[in-house]
Amino acid sequence: MPWTLPNPASYKGREQTYVKHVFLDRYLEKVALVTLASGGWPGFVYVDGYSGPWKAQGEKSEDTSVSIALTKLRHVGQVLEGIGKQTRTSALFVERNQNSFRELQKLLSSFPKANAQSINGEFHQHIDEVVKFIGSAFSLTFIDPTGWNIDLIALRSLLEGRGEVLINFMYDFVNRQIDNLDPNIQSQLTVAFGGEGWKQEIQDRITAGVPRETAILDVFMHRLKTMGGYPYVTYTSILKPLAERTYFHLVYATRHWRGLEEFRKAEVDAMEVQERVRFDVRQNVRAQRSGIDDMFASNAGETESRRLMERRQVNLGRARAEVESFLSIRSQFATHEVWAVAMAMPLVTIKDAKRILIDLAKVGRVRVDLRERQRVPSADTVVRVI
Repeated sequence: MPWTLPNPASYKGREQTYVKHVFLDRYLEKVALVTLASGGWPGFVYVDGYSGPWKAQGEKSEDTSVSIALTKLRHVGQVLEGIGKQTRTSALFVERNQNSFRELQKLLSSFPKANAQSINGEFHQHIDEVVKFIGSAFSLTFIDPTGWNIDLIALRSLLEGRGEVLINFMYDFVNRQIDNLDPNIQSQLTVAFGGEGWKQEIQDRITAGVPRETAILDVFMHRLKTMGGYPYVTYTSILKPLAERTYFHLVYATRHWRGLEEFRKAEVDAMEVQERVRFDVRQNVRAQRSGIDDMFASNAGETESRRLMERRQVNLGRARAEVESFLSIRSQFATHEVWAVAMAMPLVTIKDAKRILIDLAKVGRVRVDLRERQRVPSADTVVRVI
């Protein structure tokens, strides 16, 4: 299916949102199709905890997460119906602002067959209703607040469910406020990190030589993983358009290693879009400052692509190091376990993970126990450390 997203021009001034929506568009389709096609679940539920719609510029609010999600779910239903699968998709949208909620209801009315419901209120105060709505279905919950008002403690019963969660971790805000001694700010951060002790945990990591950004993100992901009992928690980074700095991280938690595989596939599209968006924004700024189009624009675009490749190479190195660490504590494991370790790093795909394992086998670090007539390892193939 072609992307459901509108022209990037609809996102002028909020380019980071466009990248985020590309990610949502790609991942939501895949996880819903894979889940429902497997036949192991009675339905699929999409939950948007901070729905808006916010700053929509499209004529039909097509540049909102609400419209993107419902359009995608409608397509998923059509695809599955076409192959004879009787499935059910539904969606729940929560919005606290009354004006935005009225706009949300208008938007939902344009999707009369979407099995969509809405709640007017603070997301963390309606978790029992959310859990009841999900029931026994598989769920993907998107938590994308304006500002930073996540309450990880209140989300516990949702996180302990059987679905997945995608959280916009507003690193730029957290980084600026983490040393703010205002009791209200500190209290807000404490519930966001799921309880007391978070600040000392961050400082301990920094003291041990971990970069500040990594330390902050690690603590949040560790607490999310512990609270929800998730085997796998990872992230992808959304950068500021005009600076080589993180604006926010999309933190993802799943209970199956294949979730990491699909997350990384969606990331490939989103990161390519991010580099194009950042290039366009910088080119426009240069043109406004000079009054003329930049004749070196193509070279600038190549620079953006090179930066993405450089970030990828760095993370491939980190992935190899994490795999080596994994080998030091395990003598035998299934192939998918080491793939998951590698794919925990941003920009590291399943193809990269497989290559890392192949390289280790070639140098004699591991032995892959292929079965008779098996040429390449499957997810459950046994690997032994030599």
